[in-house]
Amino acid sequence: MPYPSYGFVSGRLAVGIPRGKLFVIDPRTGAIEREVLVPGGAALRIFGSASGSLMATGGMDGVIRLWDTATWTPLVQQAPPGNDFAIIHGFSSDGSRLLFYERSIGGFAVVRLGQPGAPRG
Repeated sequence: MPYPSYGFVSGRLAVGIPRGKLFVIDPRTGAIEREVLVPGGAALRIFGSASGSLMATGGMDGVIRLWDTATWTPLVQQAPPGNDFAIIHGFSSDGSRLLFYERSIGGFAVVRLGQPGAPRG
């Protein structure tokens, strides 16, 4: 069973637990502001974009999800081929790319954001 994951997103702490839930917590008060269901199970890694408008999660189901932090809903869900889990490593400083480990090639790959129809960080 994976350990809880966490990341700072939009000035909040996002904590994912193995049962497929993610809690958005105010770090000043410790209050849970929102509970979010992560489709497909636990989020292994959580990262926020520099602008704070996007959150990326990589899950036990092999799916990378980009979330809108205004609504905490998934905008994009993509399963790289050959991955049985998705390990993301973070956004580029300008928010235009997301780095993740691609198991099928045995190395790192990049998802480019901001393409027509894709969200912007």
